[in-house]
Amino acid sequence: MNRTLSLLFFFIFSVSLLAQTGGDERNAFLHRSNAAAKAYRSAKQQQYGVFLRRSWGIEAESAPKEDPFKRGDAGRPAEDSLTDIVVPVDDPVVVRKTAPSEVVISKGKFPFRFYGRTYRVRYNRSADLVLASDSESDVASAWDALSASSTNLVDDCLTIRKRAALCDWAYLQMVDSLSTDVYPDMENERELLFGFLMGKSGYSVRFGRSGDALTCLYGAKQIIYAQSYFPDEDAYFFRHRPGQGSLALSETVPEGTRLLDFGLTRCPEFTLGPELVRHVKTGSIEFDYRIPKSQLDFYASYPHTEMHIKADAPVSDAVRRTVYPALSSAISGKGQVDAANTILCPGSDGISDRQVEMGIREMELP
Repeated sequence: MNRTLSLLFFFIFSVSLLAQTGGDERNAFLHRSNAAAKAYRSAKQQQYGVFLRRSWGIEAESAPKEDPFKRGDAGRPAEDSLTDIVVPVDDPVVVRKTAPSEVVISKGKFPFRFYGRTYRVRYNRSADLVLASDSESDVASAWDALSASSTNLVDDCLTIRKRAALCDWAYLQMVDSLSTDVYPDMENERELLFGFLMGKSGYSVRFGRSGDALTCLYGAKQIIYAQSYFPDEDAYFFRHRPGQGSLALSETVPEGTRLLDFGLTRCPEFTLGPELVRHVKTGSIEFDYRIPKSQLDFYASYPHTEMHIKADAPVSDAVRRTVYPALSSAISGKGQVDAANTILCPGSDGISDRQVEMGIREMELP
């Protein structure tokens, strides 16, 4: 019996010793990993500062490309058939039906507004900076200061992008809103913070200088018509701060490899604030639909780029809920040609069966 107890005690002691040894090794491994991660981050921060300290070369701006798809009123219903009514935000029905919970960083300290919502991010005003000048060395020093103090701010911006499912253009505007709220009257500092947040978020950015004005340039996959740009291999770099002419340009941010993509895979749901109720009557089709004014403002801000970007954009839920039932009712019981005529040419004779048939035959020709 005593021998059994001795063996049991020896077994428990051995297991405890092994567990303690394993725990020490694990803690040592974690310490080494954290130290390596800290060193890597520090090296990357220094790399960002180094690229800004290099001499900025003068580059000429390319002439804007003419917009082949100029805005027009073709295909729009007559103005007298449209009636707009703005519904205030305090309408209890509107709020109950459309207002989701706000996407807010719970531990946030700095509030800013973006298309009807208030976001809060971790930013301490003691991190505010004042650029002594827009020289390479001063911009690089300010970048290093932001790198040391604003890691949480970048993380919070990326969290908002993910939770709110923001497309690239919406994220750019969000960063612009935040930067403007931090530096409402300091344009050079605003440009630096904007470029810092975009670059740290993985987007391809450069800085430019003209006289005493600093501007950030963001790289995009697609062209923005009627707007001048700086070409760089397969990217177009556009000014964030308006202006024209040549600039002294920095190199691109080393890790900012993501080009802005204007493509829309889903419609942003900016559902807070007043709504626009539009009554549409054209031919045999008549319906009302509600859309948040902030969402209309967002679409109005969208760059006029390649035609397929807007043509391929998905339809918003607001349109699906109201327009689709009206269209379905209008074409109920009709053949394909009549249904197409009703939707494409309401209130007219539309396209004849013969024209449709001839069009099909033309498409089949070799």
